[in-house]
Amino acid sequence: LLDWNDFVSECAAGFEGGLEDYRMGLYLRDIIEHVIASTEPELSEKIRDIIDEPDETFRQILTDCRKRIDSPPHDNTAGAAPFWYQGIVSKQGVVLRRDLIRQGWYRP
Repeated sequence: LLDWNDFVSECAAGFEGGLEDYRMGLYLRDIIEHVIASTEPELSEKIRDIIDEPDETFRQILTDCRKRIDSPPHDNTAGAAPFWYQGIVSKQGVVLRRDLIRQGWYRP
């Protein structure tokens, strides 16, 4: 849970890693969601209480939410993508921006 909070803080300050690093942060949130879905309701609620603040911060720093970062190939969930895959953080470092350009996120 602290790793998700650290990832969100890094994104809010300006994410300096590459696209794979960014995706690993999103995957961390996938793991948290899986744990929430797999535990007793009382524990799930406690976990949600802990991640509510970083989740809200992450929602606020996402931009261009019409697009989504593709879920990792190992993600077999059906339905709409979770909010953390919708858009990209607004403060991108050079490496992440370069990777996004190479992936076709930005069009000239």
